[in-house]
Amino acid sequence: MFGSIFDFQDASWAGTIGIFSVAFVVRLMDDYFDRHYDIDSGKVSLAVSLQDGVLPYSLLTMGLAVYLAPAAALTFFGAAYCLGMAGELGHRYPSGLAGYLEATIVVMGLLLAFDWQRVVFAFVVIAAVQAWDDLLDYREDQKRGGRNWAVHWGKTPILVFALGASVVALLLKLDWAVLAFASVPGANLVSGWLAGVGGKELDNPL
Repeated sequence: MFGSIFDFQDASWAGTIGIFSVAFVVRLMDDYFDRHYDIDSGKVSLAVSLQDGVLPYSLLTMGLAVYLAPAAALTFFGAAYCLGMAGELGHRYPSGLAGYLEATIVVMGLLLAFDWQRVVFAFVVIAAVQAWDDLLDYREDQKRGGRNWAVHWGKTPILVFALGASVVALLLKLDWAVLAFASVPGANLVSGWLAGVGGKELDNPL
């Protein structure tokens, strides 16, 4: 449909909610990993606001995503997990495995469980999203030493990569790409709103 190169199932209302849910979970995970920086700077992110509630709310939201759009949810989440380790593939994680081994296992699992087109598409979309996000966070991450592709490899190469990956994603599967790209700012807005509500609760405990 829409002249897309890949021919897997077109997006639906269930897929829309599912992808938005995945975007929300990834946003929450990102906030969780950055919570120490946020606390030091006085910023109240959703992860800071939820505190111990991060895990159950993440699981609940991811469960909804998998129920509504299992293939899309798991491929996008798996891609986000693997690409989130880019630049630290030699680092040893809590599993005891190096990052590149964890990423390899995840990719193999995705390819065994789902059509290769979905897996490739998910990685292209998430790579584009990660690149744009790191460009937007360049100054902040440069100051605090956070993980950032633009800081690590340079702004110009990552800008070119972000543009290229975005175009490729749109060519591969237009409807899902538009949905995924739109879900990211949507999830950020909802996350920011919920963090604001939670921040008020923290400031005014019962």
